[in-house]
Amino acid sequence: MNAARTIASLNGKQITAGAEHLGDIVSWNHRGVDLPRRAVRECFAALGADFAAIVEDIDATQAMGKARLRCRDKSVIVTLCKRPNADTPAAMMIERELEQDGEDGVRRVYGARTRVQNDHVVVAPPPRAEDEDEACMGHARAIASCANHLLDFVAATDLGNMLVAAVLKLGGFPMRDAGGFYFVPGADRSEKARDLLTALACLSGGSLDYLDGTDVPVWSGGTFVPIVIPAADSPAGLATVATGARDSLQGALSELSEQLRAAREKGGFAFGTTITKRIDDCEQLMATASLYRGVLAGFVDVLDSDVAQLRAAFQAELDAWKEGRRPGQSELDECPIIEEE
Repeated sequence: MNAARTIASLNGKQITAGAEHLGDIVSWNHRGVDLPRRAVRECFAALGADFAAIVEDIDATQAMGKARLRCRDKSVIVTLCKRPNADTPAAMMIERELEQDGEDGVRRVYGARTRVQNDHVVVAPPPRAEDEDEACMGHARAIASCANHLLDFVAATDLGNMLVAAVLKLGGFPMRDAGGFYFVPGADRSEKARDLLTALACLSGGSLDYLDGTDVPVWSGGTFVPIVIPAADSPAGLATVATGARDSLQGALSELSEQLRAAREKGGFAFGTTITKRIDDCEQLMATASLYRGVLAGFVDVLDSDVAQLRAAFQAELDAWKEGRRPGQSELDECPIIEEE
């Protein structure tokens, strides 16, 4: 926050005086966000079809899994059924441990279930009616309510992940010295970021004002509050962008290299789709790096060479995987959402 506001104070007036607009430093406060999924997708779709794809629909099985994590309660035990009945793609059992006489001291009661039916999550009693437990049933109702809500609404955590994906697609990067802030390069790309943030703020009921003495927009009200700080080609702005871009690009390269190293130690990647995704990540990294050639010319040239070598290594892994020459590979090409037996 301090780094971002320093840039604002150094750059705000210079941009209005005609200095070149390098891009925007953006962030957002989205605690408590709960927005209609369809409306959120329309906000992203305004930037293009590839951005609309970021806001994916989730099915009832996925929603039930998310709700399980969001409705944690130490008094009950929630377990995914490894072999759900044939009439449902997924089910969870809710149990509770009760004290009893004897050396065991406790007994586990299977007191309720949640199941996927007709694209929604429903509550069901346990297989043995006499085991029904009100505490378990209450927790099952909480999971079902949360899951069914997630089918049609986007909560804070998911929206945050979607926005980060959009920023990265725009060629932006996280500012490592200012947690929660991202830089989006260029006037056109930063304008798209502003349009997206503005649309989400309006959707959440926010209103616009400006930071005193600057053209920095400040939102109030609503559950989604964007922060947009323009950066100009001042010495401070250039130095901040160059340092942030270099650290982010180098960090992304290191992460990909580590994933390759770790996979090779285990005998190769388990899934071909994972390798394909890493190849795409390499190509995206080179495309993003090209946006910063003006401030990191020498560094970008070296990075391009390193990423090209890494991409070739991933391609070799994919070729070996297709030929069955990797002992760590799985017979499946994707991870199932729920383990089946």
